[in-house]
Amino acid sequence: MDLAIIESGYQLMKESSVFIYGLARNIEKPLVKLIPQLNKLGSHFGIYSLLVYENDSTDNTLNVLNQWRHDCLSNVIVVTERLLTPRMTDLSAKRINLMSLYRNKCLQLFWNYF
Repeated sequence: MDLAIIESGYQLMKESSVFIYGLARNIEKPLVKLIPQLNKLGSHFGIYSLLVYENDSTDNTLNVLNQWRHDCLSNVIVVTERLLTPRMTDLSAKRINLMSLYRNKCLQLFWNYF
């Protein structure tokens, strides 16, 4: 492995900006493990922002996200909605369409914020 190539990649990251977004619903336990990894990833960039769109969680997901936002100040944006949509775990067309809608909301928020 060529360490010079790796080092030049890290340097390029420091000179770059990144925007990371994701969807969240009832993911409290994995989120607790994911947050430090996302913070570490973002810290390699000169500027980074994270946007999480959450809807209808019935566990502690929203509280975990809000604490993360509080701890990271301006790097984390949390958007939440109560849509009262049933939780779907299959790969049905309805679920895929809803997730596409939520993804598009994230993209619109990106354009609004940045």
